[in-house]
Amino acid sequence: MNFFDFAWSTALQVTKKPYSEIKILLHEDLRYPYLGRDEKGFVLHLIKPKRLNNNYVAFQGLKFNLQNPTHKKIIWYLFKASACHLSLHALLSDFAVYSKWARGKQLNLSTFTVSLIEDAVINKNLKQSFSWMLPETTYANVISYLRMKNAEELPNEASQIMALTLLKHNLGKVKGALKDEMLIDVEAITSMLQKIGEKPTADEKIDYANKIYDALSIYGQIFEVPSL
Repeated sequence: MNFFDFAWSTALQVTKKPYSEIKILLHEDLRYPYLGRDEKGFVLHLIKPKRLNNNYVAFQGLKFNLQNPTHKKIIWYLFKASACHLSLHALLSDFAVYSKWARGKQLNLSTFTVSLIEDAVINKNLKQSFSWMLPETTYANVISYLRMKNAEELPNEASQIMALTLLKHNLGKVKGALKDEMLIDVEAITSMLQKIGEKPTADEKIDYANKIYDALSIYGQIFEVPSL
């Protein structure tokens, strides 16, 4: 099965939507996979390997040798994890819930807050109803952990707390040294995310969004949104 076929079969299997309401686009130079929409429905924007020279390809910011079986496995698992993740977003996420809430707020911080909440919903459903996706998801999270800089190497406190909140929630651990007060906030935000159920109401989502946004906003302006 190739990348496109896997993405198609996964998206249709997970969302139960007809072909006319799902579109798959593969990009060589995309920085992150993301879920979009057009006039007909959801569009899954996924990254495919970009051929370099000889047997090498670039994929998700890394260089791989296609003659190396481990490298080929990493590429395949990362792609599968991305396709599964976006398919679950297409099934479960309703980002319109946050449109009014986000007005007047820092764009990057509000975007990051929403992604934390929606990913928490996906993680809860993943464990309960889509456990067949767990091996690839776990593998991709471990790769992300290995690629992530230590806390003290990140440029500012805002970057530190966002990146380490992602790690703590998805892998149960942080990387590097954190100030005690920042670690307390990481633990508090992670605890909130763990309490989110499989099908939270819109009011519950906004309540979590307010609390998480307020906890993160004290660390200053957000210039870039981290991602696993």
